[in-house]
Amino acid sequence: MKRQFVYELKRILLPLIVFTAVAAVVFVVAALSTELVREYSDGTLHAINPLTPVPASILGVLCYIVPVLQFSYRMKTRSADLWYSLPVKRGALLLQRLLAGLLLVFVPYAVSFAAGVAVIAFRDNLFVMGYYAGYFAALIPAGLALFGINCFLFTRASTIIDGIVFELGSMALLLMPFWWLDTLIPYYAPDALKGLQYHFLTDKPLDEIGSAFASAILGDGIDLKDVSALTCAVAGVEGAAAYFGLFWTAARHKTETIEQPSDSPFGYRLMIPLYVFCFAAVFSANGLANAFDLITMPIIFTCGLAAYFFYRRSFRLRLSDWLWLAGSFAAGIAIGLLGYYYLQPWIGGFWPEPPQQQWPETIA
Repeated sequence: MKRQFVYELKRILLPLIVFTAVAAVVFVVAALSTELVREYSDGTLHAINPLTPVPASILGVLCYIVPVLQFSYRMKTRSADLWYSLPVKRGALLLQRLLAGLLLVFVPYAVSFAAGVAVIAFRDNLFVMGYYAGYFAALIPAGLALFGINCFLFTRASTIIDGIVFELGSMALLLMPFWWLDTLIPYYAPDALKGLQYHFLTDKPLDEIGSAFASAILGDGIDLKDVSALTCAVAGVEGAAAYFGLFWTAARHKTETIEQPSDSPFGYRLMIPLYVFCFAAVFSANGLANAFDLITMPIIFTCGLAAYFFYRRSFRLRLSDWLWLAGSFAAGIAIGLLGYYYLQPWIGGFWPEPPQQQWPETIA
């Protein structure tokens, strides 16, 4: 185990150097080229552009790229046979790859963060620099969760292309049902009930943490209202479930499905019907009363059909594919119309509608 982990460290040395160098250059260039202090018309100086999106973006991109690098061996028959023939249990092999992957994510993140903040510190700025340390630490658990989620999703696939599609396609998967629910909430409802769907984006914690620490670094104090407890809870549960699922299924990986169309329930089988259903529900939530919604319906069905062609790698679909596509499309329209004609008025009745503003008549 120890010898093989040392080999794993040697194997990732080159990509580790490349990722670290690229990440550091990106942050340093951004820190050198961005305006950090602006003089207003009254002569006062104000801190601007704390560059919090840069390290969050670096961390997020690494959390999507590294799973592909670390687990692509499972998508090639020759590589899988070679690795699985080693005298190492699959769970131990998975652990080695995960630990090495975490190094590939967090070493470039840490080095680039230190380099970028050092450049900012040497430039004229009005930032509260101490908050950068807190920001660095706060992004780590968010990165851990996102990395685990993407590792789990990527390893559900049988080909590298499918794995990448699973990663990217699942970013907004849980958002979709709540997007439809958001169409039922009237504009005069409490703000806490609006925009719930955005809490279910897999990379939302990185964005919210960045917003909270941006205001703190600018000297306005840290505002924890920018970090939603719901977002953190969703990310934490998803991350924990992903790591558990990785080890739970490690010994169940079937080599005979390698390089075949991916048939995992966490992939196309779930994504395509759910996206078709939710898009149809959202774009029929206005009662299909305008031309745009009517035009959108066949586009949604066509996109779902194209997705099934890509899933099967063939223009010949199974009967079950047609049933899932047609059923999810019809059900989405039915749910959208049900929401418009029945649920929306019922939900709107929970809050008094504000009086309409009366505009004075125009004097001719």
